[in-house]
Amino acid sequence: MIVPFPGALTAQLSKVGGKGQSLIRMTQLGLPVPPGFVLTVDFFQEWLDALKLTDEWKQFVHADKENLKSCCDNLKQVARQQCFSQQQQTAFDDAVASFPDDTLFAVRSSSPAEDLEGSSFAGGYETVLGVERAKILDAVRTAFSSSMDFRVLAYKNQHGFDMHDPRIAVVVQKQINSTASGVAFSINPLTNDYDEAVFNANFGLGESVVSGVCTPDTIVVDKVSMRVRERLLGAKEERVMLNAGGGTTSISDDSVANEFSIGDGHVLSLTRYIKTLEEVFRKPVDVEWALEGDLEYILQARPVTSYVQLPPSLVTPPGHPRKLYWDVSLSVQAFDKPISVMGTSVLRKLLAEWPRAVIGIEFAGEDLNHSIVSVSDGRIYAVLSHIMGIVGKHKVADLLSVMDPLAACALEEVDLKAYVDHQVWQKLAPVKAGPKLLSMVPKILFARTFPEKALRETKMEIERFKVQVRKDAASKGTISQISQKVLTRGIHCVRDHVMPAMAAGRWSLERMKKCAAGADPEQIKNLELAMPNNITIEMGLALYDMAQQLPPDAGSSDIQDQTLSPEFMERWHDFIDKFGHRGPKELDIAAARNRDEATLLFDQVQTLLRSSNQESNPIARYENNKALREKAYQEICNYLQKTDAKRYHRFKFLYRCWEVFGGYREMPKYCLIYAIDALRSRLIEEGEKLVSKKRIENIEQLFDLKLEDFEKKVGNKKVDLVELGKDNRRHADKLATVSQLPALIDSRGKILRATRRQTSEDGSVLGTPISNGIARGPIKVLHWADEKPLEYGDILVARATDPGWTPLFVNAAAVVLEVGGLLQHGALVAREYGLPCVGGVTGATKLWEDGTMVEVDGNRGTIRVIDDAKSKETAGASTSSK
Repeated sequence: MIVPFPGALTAQLSKVGGKGQSLIRMTQLGLPVPPGFVLTVDFFQEWLDALKLTDEWKQFVHADKENLKSCCDNLKQVARQQCFSQQQQTAFDDAVASFPDDTLFAVRSSSPAEDLEGSSFAGGYETVLGVERAKILDAVRTAFSSSMDFRVLAYKNQHGFDMHDPRIAVVVQKQINSTASGVAFSINPLTNDYDEAVFNANFGLGESVVSGVCTPDTIVVDKVSMRVRERLLGAKEERVMLNAGGGTTSISDDSVANEFSIGDGHVLSLTRYIKTLEEVFRKPVDVEWALEGDLEYILQARPVTSYVQLPPSLVTPPGHPRKLYWDVSLSVQAFDKPISVMGTSVLRKLLAEWPRAVIGIEFAGEDLNHSIVSVSDGRIYAVLSHIMGIVGKHKVADLLSVMDPLAACALEEVDLKAYVDHQVWQKLAPVKAGPKLLSMVPKILFARTFPEKALRETKMEIERFKVQVRKDAASKGTISQISQKVLTRGIHCVRDHVMPAMAAGRWSLERMKKCAAGADPEQIKNLELAMPNNITIEMGLALYDMAQQLPPDAGSSDIQDQTLSPEFMERWHDFIDKFGHRGPKELDIAAARNRDEATLLFDQVQTLLRSSNQESNPIARYENNKALREKAYQEICNYLQKTDAKRYHRFKFLYRCWEVFGGYREMPKYCLIYAIDALRSRLIEEGEKLVSKKRIENIEQLFDLKLEDFEKKVGNKKVDLVELGKDNRRHADKLATVSQLPALIDSRGKILRATRRQTSEDGSVLGTPISNGIARGPIKVLHWADEKPLEYGDILVARATDPGWTPLFVNAAAVVLEVGGLLQHGALVAREYGLPCVGGVTGATKLWEDGTMVEVDGNRGTIRVIDDAKSKETAGASTSSK
């Protein structure tokens, strides 16, 4: 019933709780922990049994959301009335007898679910300080009853714990009369740097720091060199002092505001304890500490529950040169959560084969010293240290600026010496790119010279590829053989047919702009509007066209029953045939496709139908932009005819190629996603077999496996595939709890952020101008594509988007992105649809509530909140950049 410390030989979590287990482990390590004892879960079983017989418990069990808080409050009051039984009192008296009569105690909760790596319950349970022996029962009641607190039970429910099974232990510990105290983290909570410990300190008890009633002193320690790196004096507006007769007193004055509450000697000494705890816990720790004169104490230690944990393969040892990584999966592909285990395995294979087949080198190997790309635990990282060593920091920053302006700003502020390895050429594999790249030159020249003929041939090859890759996926062989065949087929289609066409288009654009030098800059910019053969734009237009054939009273069941008009069904089947393999997060093989989510796709069609009008018509908008492009072409031709006949003829020649292939920038991904979808279909067939054999419980668990598992483990009936899947995704699951993943992070966990100003003088939020125009409308924040309908005139606000979001742009009046530059998917589609777009807006999805009326200025890159009454009349209206 009671476990003392020091002296306990074991510390079973289910008996002593998280806090109790931590204290016992620390005493076993010989750390300076104030003595005490734990009233175990068994100690309180009598109280819980009695509580469950009350009417208040029955009301709590059957409470709905509206009544839950009041039922918890009633139950908590009943819990406060419990008394020690004779058995409890005897055990308690024996435990407390070893302490002098005048000892004061700290009484704290210690739940088996508290202070664990995945759940902290911070601030939920009660702590009572400065408790006299005669008042311990009341303090124990307070700590015990806090297990019925509404905040605790709501947190339990949110994190998957059974809130109808309360279990609680209570720690009774000698109270330290602290002269100074506070908290310390073995990882910098602001920068995520693994090599920095951060102390928050104040005079008196640590309660003032933990509860946040003061601005504490802050000290940052370099754990590698064991030196104090930074000291920041806090105002220490309030401190909590222990009363000699029990209880505490809060004191508010500024008499100690100009003094540091802890010296460097104690800081470094406590850092050594913290490093020991970090090694024992094998993860970063959050520690409460205290000083009583010159004596140092550790009062609590628990795992840090919220930090960005890098895959082990990307972490360099403490004190070694650091590497800098860019999260491509976030900035380019809009994955704000980890890619599935199978998705990671497929992408690793794809990125290993792609450079080898296309340019003749391998840059995505297992050894980071010989790689510039790493695919691990649900993320795709580019090793910027190596890339900057080859091309320099500023060129890399320029590249990032068109995809992630915030990351580019942060990179510009980086100290090159900290990250760049100038011997990178000796580490990377020998470059053999010449022959592979040169083999594409004849095809590029052919596409440039005969674009219409090259387009016909490319389209034929893409259709041939689509037929053949499905046959590959259905062929006989192991999963390893089939995945190799399917992915190679996709890579070769892109390399041999799509890339030459795309390269010809991009080559023509740059030279075309040079030829047009001196013409109206606005007209030169309009040459990029409404490009034909853009497969992503075609998807949005096809969806809108389908919506025009849908009766207003149609339901999703009509699709399955085939009861809709032949015109609609023909368009539906055409759409599925051409775009059925696409969808949100489509780069992840585990993500559902349009053909899988017929109901969601139908809902998008209905939303488009509800908001259909001439202003929202994307086909009309596309045709209007096309007219602007053609007008710009004609005006530039007229200008060049008058000024330079040679440039005039060259401009016309280049424009011809650009017009045919300018939209092909989206085609490589279309083909690769088609190959991934073909492999997905085959994997689902294999998954259905595993479900029928009861090796896995459902198809979703198939995507917790790796491609390699099919070769080594799936065939072994002794392997528990469900447990294997859980183990495979262990690290990714931890990463999934991080609310906002960083774009730039180094190999010791340090997150690099831009320091640029986020608001203008008039209060407008600042971002990066991406697509011209001005629009007004209500904010609609979406965290995923099908979270809620986007009505016509809404301002779409998202962290980032991928092609699966394209249908939403039809109704949007403007687009605001947190992650996004000129080449991010959302920016490309916004420009094609003529929508104002602002990217690089820090914390965009948290800045506004749905319905907030704003003006988005894509010319200046600003978002301004406007008056509701004045704005409703012009909501959804856009004006051109002119």
